[in-house]
Amino acid sequence: MSWTTVWVLFIHEMRMLLRDRRTVVMALVLPMAIMPVMLFGTKKMQEIRLARLGKTVYRYAIVGSQQEDLRQLIETGRRAAAVRDRLE
Repeated sequence: MSWTTVWVLFIHEMRMLLRDRRTVVMALVLPMAIMPVMLFGTKKMQEIRLARLGKTVYRYAIVGSQQEDLRQLIETGRRAAAVRDRLE
């Protein structure tokens, strides 16, 4: 198949597509209008979700024979998180 044939077919198909206005609107105009709204909405929802996660407080009870070991482990994790937060 030669490039001339490919080019003629491409031009013919483009003319057929551009002849119908609904096709142009659905393929080009509608996505260009909706995409910024979707991106902005996604960013806003992520910010809201992160704000809610930051405010969440988890309460728990530690019972059992190894509760002191677990309390020390939790405290070590808290200190490591505090150091990591200061470094960021």
